[in-house]
Amino acid sequence: MGVYAQRRMRERQRAQEIARIETEREAAAQAASAERESDEELMARAANHRRYLRFKAELAAQFDPELADTWAARLAQEAPGTPLPDLFPAADELAAHTLPYRCLEDLAGADEAELTRVKGVGRATAKKILEALSAD
Repeated sequence: MGVYAQRRMRERQRAQEIARIETEREAAAQAASAERESDEELMARAANHRRYLRFKAELAAQFDPELADTWAARLAQEAPGTPLPDLFPAADELAAHTLPYRCLEDLAGADEAELTRVKGVGRATAKKILEALSAD
């Protein structure tokens, strides 16, 4: 390969590297923007600070397990909320979930779709939980 061909190949490689870096920067900027937007949405959706931390941990679990652990640890450090009443529907299943539901504040604003993601909680049980929450 001649000198001119080698130079052209290096220039193409540099151009490709620059394009790759620019693409990564744009993706990072978009992700940061989406994070800010989703954070604002989460704050608006969250019934309380415990719910906000739960949402953050669940979102982080999809992309970064270490970050999810950090959010879960922050949730665990929160002051204890109002304990679930005696004979609360599916209390054991809720407590055994990856991010345990330990108090009424953890369940504030929960819907059937969220509750059915808990192992051992189906639609009927989720409805019972929601009824118990609305009764309190």
